[in-house]
This record gives sequence, structure tokens and C-alpha cells, in this order.
Amino acid sequence: MDKTSSIDTFIKNSHLFNGLTEVELRHVNRSLKLQAFDKDEVIQRQGNRADALKLIVSGSIRLIMQDDEGISDTLSLAAGETFGEESLFPKDTFVYTAIAEENCTLLRLPRKAMLERVEESNRFKDNLVFLRGSYTLNKKMRVSWLNTNEKVYCFSQKSLFQLFLKQMGPLFLFLVAFIGTISTTLMAVPALPYVFGGLFILDLAWSFWQYLDWQNDYYIITNQRVIWLEKVIILYDSRSEANLDTILTVSSEMSFFGRMFNYGTVIVRTFSGQIKLKYVNNPNFFASIVEEFIRRKKESASKIDQERIKATLLKKLGKTAPALPPRTPQKPDQNEEESSWWNDLFRMRTDDGSTITYHKHIFGFFRDSFSYVLGLFAIVLFIFFWNIIGYEVPIWFYILLIFSAISMFFIIIYQYWDWKNDIYQITQDQILDIDKKPLGDEDRKAAPLENILSTEYKRNGIFGLLFNFGTVYIKVGNSEFNFEDVADPPSVQQDIIQRQLGNKKRKSDRNSEAESEKISEWLKIYHTQINDSANPIDEEE
Repeated sequence: MDKTSSIDTFIKNSHLFNGLTEVELRHVNRSLKLQAFDKDEVIQRQGNRADALKLIVSGSIRLIMQDDEGISDTLSLAAGETFGEESLFPKDTFVYTAIAEENCTLLRLPRKAMLERVEESNRFKDNLVFLRGSYTLNKKMRVSWLNTNEKVYCFSQKSLFQLFLKQMGPLFLFLVAFIGTISTTLMAVPALPYVFGGLFILDLAWSFWQYLDWQNDYYIITNQRVIWLEKVIILYDSRSEANLDTILTVSSEMSFFGRMFNYGTVIVRTFSGQIKLKYVNNPNFFASIVEEFIRRKKESASKIDQERIKATLLKKLGKTAPALPPRTPQKPDQNEEESSWWNDLFRMRTDDGSTITYHKHIFGFFRDSFSYVLGLFAIVLFIFFWNIIGYEVPIWFYILLIFSAISMFFIIIYQYWDWKNDIYQITQDQILDIDKKPLGDEDRKAAPLENILSTEYKRNGIFGLLFNFGTVYIKVGNSEFNFEDVADPPSVQQDIIQRQLGNKKRKSDRNSEAESEKISEWLKIYHTQINDSANPIDEEE
């Protein structure tokens, strides 16, 4: 395949140009500038005016962001990924400095050419509008739970059409209140204006709540996973996600109104079922981003396997082998709190380096033992008060109170012991749910990390939101593990994802190394046989 046809294929497979016709793609191709950079060469500098969107054809680059205190963020991008989204805005500057990690080739789409292509193609215009809104939302939200080398490529709210549907109820209530107010002026009933005035206030509150509810739902695509963030004010918030490795297919559906207003449902199918993302803006473009990264991920894994086989074979033949790309370091675990008797007494997360252990949120213990604490306090207060005023209490009643107080004290101890023994763990290769009753049986469930298909968390109710606890739902095959009432569920979900990615990487490396060793051994034998055939040893006469 020549260089031109390779570039054409790259453009057709890029989500940026999804849906464009052959004619439109040819126009885009003429606008793109092919650039080559040597290792360690600076591609763009932070603070310079953003003048072009860039697509990585081959090689890899590193993005570096610096603040007044030094380097604050770094990100490594591979072939197929894009950067320079700041050029979607007329006066923006580059947020990152880009440096070639190795010899690389880029396609540069200047802002001027971008605007010319927008005039020619409504589909290209829709794609860029989508990316522009996504970049703005991502910049505004600044999520802090991304993995190493994870970049957000889509950050989208639900369609405005859904907001319109949500406002139908408040609009109907507004009409009722308006008609009622007009009617009261004719009927001259003194109390009715206050009733319908209250309806107006209720209608405004309902409308505002519906707006906030719409605004708090987000769909995110990164180069590693698909994420659905959902928050219902006062009730709960949740995060559902699926790693690209577990996604089987991606499809989109659009109704009649969906085609009119360019929204629809994107269905992400995994091994365990499907995730329906409803009211997605530009659903075909959204789905194309997911499909592209799934394809890129497979191509990258295949390329690494080929490089490993080549290096192993050269080593067996006694030749110098090129260095393999370094393994991607995983994001370090959270720092532990300082040790103290109070923290140790009610610690809800511990990490010894190999195993992360979680206890349920302390709110659950206080909730279950509150009535007994209150009863114990009341008994002690009554006894103290009666002794102060000199009131004579029958001895049998006094003994009964003492017995009740001792019983409540031991029940509280039991509740604490039961809370302490109910734990969830993440090891290097599995998750565990251990429920051990004080003086009773132990129930232990375990599942391999590699079998986890998807994770989701929810913070239910006002107490879950106020005290930051909830449940992490983990799909393992056809079953589900629930880490119930854990503190800071997003961090627990992130711990699981980090351990799972690390486990998959180790297993993939072991399998690839074993396969490379086997194939290289076969090729070495073949190479030896070919050499022996080309240089036969003369037999003795």
C-alpha cells in the first residue's frame, strides 16, 4: 500500500470525518498538511495561538502542561489520536506543549481550511460543533479520576430535545396557573389568587429542578472506556462504565424526531448485556468514536505482539534487538491517612500495597447503634438525675436499669464488631466480599478481576450524598458483586478499575511473551534449516 492510499484509509477511519461523502473527503484531504517530526522535536508550545487541529498518523507524542510551579500534567498519545482541539475556538491558545516521543507523522488541519470545509459539509459542521461542545464541557468539569494516559474525546450532555420534553409538565402547570389567575379576577374570590400564586412558585421550582436534572447527566468517551454519569438532585448520583476491552458492538438508533433534531440512542453491548445511552447528540458520530478506539486498541495490541516476536527472534539469533515500548505505569493508589487510634478505630479504607480493604461507611454503624446509644445515655442520665434529687427507686427497678444498660453496651460492642468484620477487598487478581458474624459463621465470596465486565456506583438518598457513601455494583459474568455502603464509591470504583487494568496488562504481557517465545523458537528452527540447506556439509568420502 502506497503512502497516499494509506493516508486516505486513515482519514476514512477517523471519527472526525465520520459520515462525509467521497467528494467531501477529497476536499478534506487537500486541506490536510502532512508533517514529519523527529524524536524530541517540539510540535507546538503551550501559550501559542491554536491554529490547527492535529491527527497522529504514526509514532507517539507527549503533551506537557506547565503552571507556575512546574509540570502539572503529562499525557502520552499514540497513532490515531488527535490533539489541538483549542483551534476550534478563534482566539484560544494551546493548553499543552507537544513533543515527539519518537519519529512521528502528523496530519495538520489549519483552522482556515477547517472553516472552508464546514461551509461545504453540514455533516462535518455537526461533527465539529459536537467536538467544540465536548471540549468546553471537559474544560469546565475537569474530572479528576482519569487513568494514566487517558484522554477525554467526548464529553456530552443529553439532547436539548429531552430538556424540552422535561419542561412539558411545568409548562402545563404554568397554563393551569395562568388560566386560574385570569379566572379569579372574574370570580372575585379572595383566596384563589394566593392558591394560583403558590402554583406559579411551585411551577418555577419544578422547571428549575428539571433543568438541573437534565444538566447533571453526562456521556463520556475516553481512549480507554465509555462512561455514563448520572445525578438526580437529593436522590442519588451514579457512574456506569465499560472498558473498551469488554465492548462487543456499538450501534445507534434514531426516531423520526431524532432524525429531525439529530439525537438518538447509542447501545453499547458488552459480555454481560448492554448499556443504553439515551438522547445522545449526534449519535452516529458518538458511536463512531467508540468504534474507532476499539479498532485502534486492537491494532495497537497486534503491533506490540509483532514487535515482541521480532525482538525475541533477533535475540535468539544473537542479534541486537530493538527496545520494546515501556509498560504504561498505573496511577498510584490513594495516600493513606495518618495512623492514630481514632483513625484505626473507624478506618474505612486500608492499603498494604497488595490488598485494599474497605469497611462499610461509619454512618451505617451509627445508624444501627443509634437507638442503643440513646437508650444507654438515657438510663445513665435517669440514674444520675434520681441520685441528685434523692428520689428512691425500687431496688428491682434499679437492677433492671443496670441490666438494660449493660445489655445495650454489649449490643453496641457487637454492632461495632459486626461492622468491623464486614469487609470488601481488592487483591492483585481478585475481589472479595467477606461477611463474618461475631461468634458466628463467615460468608466469603470471591471473583477474578479478569472476569469483571463493568462497574457502576450509586449514592442513594440525601444521607448518601451528604456523607459520601453508596454501593458499587460489579458485573462478573452473569452474576453481580455489590460493595454496599462503602465510603467515597467513585474512588472504590476507580481502585477496582486500576487493579483490573494492571491485572489484564500483566496477564497479556505473560501470554504475549510466551507466544513470542514459541513463535520465535519455530522461526529459529526454520532459519537454521534454511541455512543448513544453503550450506550443506560435504560427506566424507
